[in-house]
Amino acid sequence: MSVLSDKAVEWFEKMLGFGREPDAITCSAMVCAYARTNHVDMARRFYDRAKTEK
Repeated sequence: MSVLSDKAVEWFEKMLGFGREPDAITCSAMVCAYARTNHVDMARRFYDRAKTEK
């Protein structure tokens, strides 16, 4: 992944560690970060996970 995508994942995990729940914008940003770095499989898994956790 790129440095920016790595940072996105890092901050997402920190957010969860602080007990914050991701909203639709956060989930969309994570899917985009994975997809833009050609990690489509990870984008799909994240999307599926976010969809089932709602």
